[in-house]
Amino acid sequence: MDPRLLEYYNRELSYLRRLVLSSPPSIPKLPPDWGCREPILPTRMWNA
Repeated sequence: MDPRLLEYYNRELSYLRRLVLSSPPSIPKLPPDWGCREPILPTRMWNA
């Protein structure tokens, strides 16, 4: 697997973990740049 892709995954995972931990249990607040990030991850994951 491409090391750059792994680094990308690690960044995304820590980002998502921070997002979950920092948000109240009700509805997670999505940052403004979520729309740019969100579509990238699933497609990359399934195609990897």
